[in-house]
Amino acid sequence: MAIKLHRNSNENNKHTPKGFTSAPNMSKLYRDENGESTYTAESFLPPAISFVDGNALPPSESLNDVYVLIDEGNGAVNAAWDGLSYNDWARFNGSLWMGSTPVNSSVCYNKSESFLFYFNGSEWLTIKGGILNINSAGKAALTPATGEFVYDTDLDSLQRYNGSLWIDIAKGYGLVSVSQSLGQPVFYTDLATAYAAASSGDVVKLHTDITENGDVEITLTAGVVLDLNGFTYTLNTTGNSDVFTTAANSGTFTIKDGTVLKIGGGTGYVLNITGTLPVLKFSNTTFNSSTGRCLFTKGQLTAFGSKFYGTSSGDGNFINGSSGSYCFGGEFYNLGTGGNQCYNAQMKYSRWEAISGTGCAVTGVATYCDFYSDSGSGLNALSGASIVHCYAESNTGRGTTSSTATTTISHLVSISNTNTGIYAKGIKSLRHSTGISGGSNYGIQAALETSFCYAESQSGSGMSTGTDDITVDTCTVKVKSGAGHGIQNNGFRNRIYNCTIEVASTSAYGIVQGAADGYYVGNKIKGTVAGTKGRYVTTGVNLWTDTADAQGNSANL
Repeated sequence: MAIKLHRNSNENNKHTPKGFTSAPNMSKLYRDENGESTYTAESFLPPAISFVDGNALPPSESLNDVYVLIDEGNGAVNAAWDGLSYNDWARFNGSLWMGSTPVNSSVCYNKSESFLFYFNGSEWLTIKGGILNINSAGKAALTPATGEFVYDTDLDSLQRYNGSLWIDIAKGYGLVSVSQSLGQPVFYTDLATAYAAASSGDVVKLHTDITENGDVEITLTAGVVLDLNGFTYTLNTTGNSDVFTTAANSGTFTIKDGTVLKIGGGTGYVLNITGTLPVLKFSNTTFNSSTGRCLFTKGQLTAFGSKFYGTSSGDGNFINGSSGSYCFGGEFYNLGTGGNQCYNAQMKYSRWEAISGTGCAVTGVATYCDFYSDSGSGLNALSGASIVHCYAESNTGRGTTSSTATTTISHLVSISNTNTGIYAKGIKSLRHSTGISGGSNYGIQAALETSFCYAESQSGSGMSTGTDDITVDTCTVKVKSGAGHGIQNNGFRNRIYNCTIEVASTSAYGIVQGAADGYYVGNKIKGTVAGTKGRYVTTGVNLWTDTADAQGNSANL
């Protein structure tokens, strides 16, 4: 006789264990704290293929397919789910969808997203930080507390509830934050409002690119840090507004780490700083005016890592300093037809460029600076300027031009591809400098005192002493090709001592003496035997006398 085992019984013929009649589906037996058998709902549900919109048809209906139905705000549950409800866990048995209603703290693994979700009693939340993935309609039906987060699947946006609105986190709960010394950041939707709300010690930070239209001018506040945070602030105006301005005579003003653009054709500056001696810290930022002037400032500017672009027929950038003013670092460009200027300020480690105007006109002390222009002078050293350890270059203009008696230049390298390398006519002194012309112009137009310099011309004369009473001492002059002379005098007394001069043609002269008299001694001339030991004398004599006294002194100097 066959024995019918319990394991072969159907559900109706099996014994009903204690407590089983009241146990829900998806529950399990366990021994409680009293040592008795009882049942509890299974907290960990079998993994689901995906969490899907219950209003839509099942994505698949293969045996043992598992889904969790969520409400995305599209209406009632689709009838194809066989009477299940939103939030139910559903498994297909081959003909019907069978389900289980989750309890508070039920957990299910979502295979499609590779994350665990838990049920909080009303909705499924991902355990990856507790942020709900939900569409826009479902989000609108929520009653969130301030500070809660959701991921809007329609907008592909992580958002935070600010008490009245859902704000895109990529926009910083707003567009601009003001971090105060006490309390949490306060968020604003525009930079002007945020900055006006800030006070000394605050940090105003962008969290996205911002464009303002119209005459929106921001007055800078001392002690406030504007952190562009890698983003771009654009002012689009046809008016006269500046982007940033202040008339404060003191205080520290900081802008860093981003881009500021001015577009639309308005005539204002990007930065208009009119106070006498404010401290300006503009670092790692690009300031750009596409149709006008970029910078006007006084005071003390530190601009390492920053670039200033003007597009102007006047001054693209103008530092109009006074006693104590300086400009350290920064790159300054004029993309229009004008140039740049830096007056009465100490300059260090900065670069100045123009297309057709002067790279920079300077009246102060410039050290370790670079100057460039395509068709204008790279550098214009004006009255009182002192140029030390700098580099200047122009394509078709002069590398450097200067003509005032109070100007001094030393340790300058100045090059023009076609024009004069250094034009220093009439200035006080030119020392330890290099002037090169890549064309037929002079390498150097000599200063009143020119010493320890190198002058080179591709095919013209190496150096000109013009019509001034000039001393040229211990210089090297070279003509690389053509019939250019070494040193060309055009009609006044010269003192030329201890120079090494090389010309390219045997018919050229090392020195052309165009004045009535002059002093020439110790010069070495290569490449020619023309004239009197390489010197061509139109009139006059060499006033140098080698008759010395017992102490080695010579007369007639």
